[in-house]
Amino acid sequence: MRCETAGCRSPESNHLVLLPLSRPDGSLNTFACLECAQSSGAYCVQHQCPHQGFEDGTTACPQCIEAEVQSLRGRTDYLGALHQHVPRHITTDQFGQLVGLALPVANLRRTSPEEVVLGWVVTIAHRRGDDRMNVFAQVAVGNLGLILPGIL
Repeated sequence: MRCETAGCRSPESNHLVLLPLSRPDGSLNTFACLECAQSSGAYCVQHQCPHQGFEDGTTACPQCIEAEVQSLRGRTDYLGALHQHVPRHITTDQFGQLVGLALPVANLRRTSPEEVVLGWVVTIAHRRGDDRMNVFAQVAVGNLGLILPGIL
C-alpha cells in the first residue's frame, strides 16, 4: 500500500492510517504511513488514532475531547453560567433551543444536557486550537452558532 502524503520518505508501507485530510484530487481522506500521520496534525500521538474530520476542514481527536469533558464533569455549571446571560446576550428562546437540542443527545448518552453543551464547547476549542473558556465566552455573548452552526 502507498502513502499519499506529499514528500513521504517511505511511500510503500504495510501500515496506513486514514486521515481526514483533503487531497488535491478532491478526495476528502488521505492514506498516510504512520510517520507521516504522526506529523500531519490530524493524528493524535497520545491516543494513537486519527482525528475526526469536520466539514470546515478542521480536525480534533475525539478521545482528547472526551477526556477533557470527563475531567470537568460536575465541576462547572456551563448551562447555569449561560443562563446568567439571558436576556442580556442570549434570548430566552435561544437558550431554550440550546437546551432542547442538548436534551435528546443527553438522553442517548445517558448524561446531562450541561455535559452535552460542554462537549460542544470543548470540541470547538480543540478544532480551533483554542481554550475552552475563550469559546465559552464567545457563546455566552450570544454566538450560539459557534457551537451549533446553521441551527442557532
